[in-house]
Amino acid sequence: MLRVFGAMATCETSDSGLERTPSDRTFVLLAAAITGVVASNLFAPQILVGPIGSSLGMTEQQAGIISSITFLGYASGLFLLVPLTDILENKGSFFSR
Repeated sequence: MLRVFGAMATCETSDSGLERTPSDRTFVLLAAAITGVVASNLFAPQILVGPIGSSLGMTEQQAGIISSITFLGYASGLFLLVPLTDILENKGSFFSR
């Protein structure tokens, strides 16, 4: 049965074999924690760019460019690697050879 609430649709099934196990919940929590750490590693240095740049004798513009290059590198990695996983098999691309 499909029920629509506003912009979100939910689907109810009568199959009881689709219940989540504690290991599924643990995996979801672990994945959420890893995602939070990666995101904080991208955004936390933004606060420290000024003090670090001045301690290294850089101007604010130079320090800002380094911070921007970090974001561009991350974005280009996503832009190039995510489509690559559609082309190659996931296990073969990381665990082969």
